[in-house]
Amino acid sequence: MNAFGGRSRSSAGWFFAGLDSSFPDLGTDESNLSDLRFCGTDLKAGCKVFQVRKSDPSRSTEVLLAPDVLNYAELEGDLKDQVLVFKFKGKFHAVDHKCPHSSYPLSHGTPFDIEDFGIVLSAGLTCPKHGWSFDLHSGMADRARYKLGIWEVQLRDTASIGTELLADLQLVYNFFEHIVTGGGGSMGLEVARSVLESGGDVICIDRQENPLEEPWNRVLNVSKSHGTQAWYYRCDITDAENVKSVFAESMKKSRFPFRGLVACAGISGDAPSIDFPISTARSIIGINVIGTLICAQAAAQEIQRQGSAGSIVLVASMSAHGSNKGVDTVAYNSSKSAVVQMARSLAVEWGSRADIPLIRVNSISPGYIRTRMTEEPLNNPDMEREWTNGNMLMRLSEAHEYRGPITFLLSDASSFMTGSDVRVDGGHTAW
Repeated sequence: MNAFGGRSRSSAGWFFAGLDSSFPDLGTDESNLSDLRFCGTDLKAGCKVFQVRKSDPSRSTEVLLAPDVLNYAELEGDLKDQVLVFKFKGKFHAVDHKCPHSSYPLSHGTPFDIEDFGIVLSAGLTCPKHGWSFDLHSGMADRARYKLGIWEVQLRDTASIGTELLADLQLVYNFFEHIVTGGGGSMGLEVARSVLESGGDVICIDRQENPLEEPWNRVLNVSKSHGTQAWYYRCDITDAENVKSVFAESMKKSRFPFRGLVACAGISGDAPSIDFPISTARSIIGINVIGTLICAQAAAQEIQRQGSAGSIVLVASMSAHGSNKGVDTVAYNSSKSAVVQMARSLAVEWGSRADIPLIRVNSISPGYIRTRMTEEPLNNPDMEREWTNGNMLMRLSEAHEYRGPITFLLSDASSFMTGSDVRVDGGHTAW
């Protein structure tokens, strides 16, 4: 079989890396990945490396490693656009071959368990050049701000590649793409930067014509420095046809498989409930609930069309779990309660049906954030005191503090989570 039979990276295809059985299952024996391993009666390299040139992905090929002669001097400068694939304790990983700190080949690295009090939390890979380590789920280094590019991997049935080894599985891998609604707002832009830093492309959609210039330039700078891409589309998420059109148009530019959605779009309104304007309530429910459902449907349909698993994160609010002091936001609170229940309902349907690819759906409930939405009430110093005293950390949150939780929910690090709501509110709802 060809190393990469199938569609190229530019057409959002998946690359074939070989059969499950062609990779030895490595353990924590402190050996580097390029060592030869015994797997039954066969002798196999502990990893494989593939060249996936961005300039010409159709010519991607396997890089043949020779562990007995492989050394840093021979490989220096030749690691660009290479992907390292290996199996560690039953799980496949695909990462950039070049260490982002030292440019050393990580095929000489050593995989290990990341533990806390004897509990395995994740897996890591140590580069022997300077001893730096990287989390194989998040790509984060154990020091400084270096980040390792992480690729998505999947195991698939072998029938489609014409093999008789039906008990075996084929391994495929690629980068990923996400859509962020509310992509012109504070949280949406932070999520976009997080996706780009993780090695994926991002499509931001929002109802405003253009995103704010300075924050969007920061997104583009992150995109440029990480070799990823970001696009912005104006979209009315309450209009199903508009959403469908924008999704279809954005997929034409897509380099990678579409992996999922982060639904950040939302509005609020403050007025006494006894005479709360019904037109305002309709707008809030329309965007926060109906618009979120429309986008979740469009995302699920695209994931189903591409035939790969996905993850959807709906941004709710701590207001889904209690009323806010000092502001009268009955429609907003009600809408966010609906978003939490929507995530549960979609998780039940899309996680247990055999006729569609697995789609995990979770929600996140942020606390008070310093954004344009909260700018007006926070002009009142009494309101800021009320809100900061309402949580255990005695402060308001910043939009960047939600990057980690949302990235976690999008990634395979949360592979056993669906139908959950993650409260990130400084302990506000724990009183």
